[in-house]
Amino acid sequence: MPPTTIQCPPFEYEAFVNWSAILSIRTRAALIRLRSLSPQEKLDIGKDTRPVHKQYFERLTPVGCDYYAGHYRGENFLCLRDYKVHIPADPLVGHPPDRIDTDMHVFAADFVDTVSDGDFVWAVNNQVLAPPEKLYRVIQLGVALFVYLLQIHPYANGNGHLARFFLIGFLARYNVFLARWPMHPRPQDPPYSELIARYRRGDRASLERFVLSCI
Repeated sequence: MPPTTIQCPPFEYEAFVNWSAILSIRTRAALIRLRSLSPQEKLDIGKDTRPVHKQYFERLTPVGCDYYAGHYRGENFLCLRDYKVHIPADPLVGHPPDRIDTDMHVFAADFVDTVSDGDFVWAVNNQVLAPPEKLYRVIQLGVALFVYLLQIHPYANGNGHLARFFLIGFLARYNVFLARWPMHPRPQDPPYSELIARYRRGDRASLERFVLSCI
């Protein structure tokens, strides 16, 4: 008798009743908790968002696939080992599952280096670098990480929410708060998605200015 083919379900949290209301409640909880964390704890979350992803999407996963919440594609779970993502509108998005572990380790190291760069810029004497210039520089740093995290697309779903959370946390380190950059729902779209795609193709300033306008 031939072996049974395993049919792995997609991760579609939108299929759940009241999913948006649930995520709205969890968004408030996640952001309140973010404000209570120490600088080191915020740094740890930036290096590994999986605990946040787990709390945010638990019980919104397909039956038998609760591990979709809080784990990367490519991890050693039946339906994540080979979980590929494909975004027709932007083929640059979605690294192969067998690369995710390595790519996210590199991303974590890059994040730590970027925080060091941001801390250096923020501490420069205002007579040398004016506050508006400092603000724009840290936005540039945070947006670069945000876009690359989305490009890796480490999770089966929920990458946008976690990337927005990541950027909120990064800028909060410098007491920069995004009043019009929600974790859920996504920021105004258009132009949100198009600006991200354009950033990957060389037009970085448009997304950076959009984030600046969300303060």
